[in-house]
Amino acid sequence: MIVSGFPEPPGPRDPRRLSSREEAILARIESDLVDDDPDLSRLASATPSVLPVAPPVAAREIGLLAVVLLILVGAAVLVPPVLHLAVLPALTVLLVVPWTVLCARRSTDG
Repeated sequence: MIVSGFPEPPGPRDPRRLSSREEAILARIESDLVDDDPDLSRLASATPSVLPVAPPVAAREIGLLAVVLLILVGAAVLVPPVLHLAVLPALTVLLVVPWTVLCARRSTDG
C-alpha cells in the first residue's frame, strides 16, 4: 500500500529486511572491526576486483589429473583382479601424491 506517495516499509515477515535491533548489532560489529583491525576492515570492504581471482587449480593440473585417472583406469582393466588390492593402491599413491604436491606448490607460489 502506498501512503502519501511513499511505499509502505517492509513488514516483519519480509526475510530480506533486518530488524532495527539486528541493524544496530551489525553496525556495532562493523565499528568494532574498524577499531580493532583497520587493515582487515579495508580488505573486507574492498571491491571484488582487488581480491585474487585465480582458480585454485589451473587447466594444466586438471589435464594432468585426467591423465592420472586414465592410467589408473587402464591399470584396473589390465591388472588381474587378484592383484587389484596390491597394485592399485600403490599406483594411486605414486600418481596422486605428486599431483597434489604440484597443486599445493602452485597455490603457494602465486
